[in-house]
Amino acid sequence: MTDKTKSKAPETVHSSYHLQLNVYSYLLKAMGYKTTNIAYLAYYYPDDCELHNGMCMHCTVIEVKTNPSHVKELLHRASKTLISPIPKPGENCEYCKWREETLNVH
Repeated sequence: MTDKTKSKAPETVHSSYHLQLNVYSYLLKAMGYKTTNIAYLAYYYPDDCELHNGMCMHCTVIEVKTNPSHVKELLHRASKTLISPIPKPGENCEYCKWREETLNVH
């Protein structure tokens, strides 16, 4: 189970949380643990209340199906990217512009 805090009850599970839980399932399996490919997110969020009277918190638990094989594919793609030549800077890429500016600073 992974804990998250929000300002209100969640409407959907963010894609980065799906990835996080997929990685956890992948790592558990890689270490020899049996998993059911199900994980749980516990969201904690405050109730409307007067702060000087204490803060009531709510908790919503959401079951998420995990896909550890997705992580294996991501690791493969990341490895392939790391051993590939660095691409030429893109004209509209903000990171490329930032990188060029920082390389030219003495």
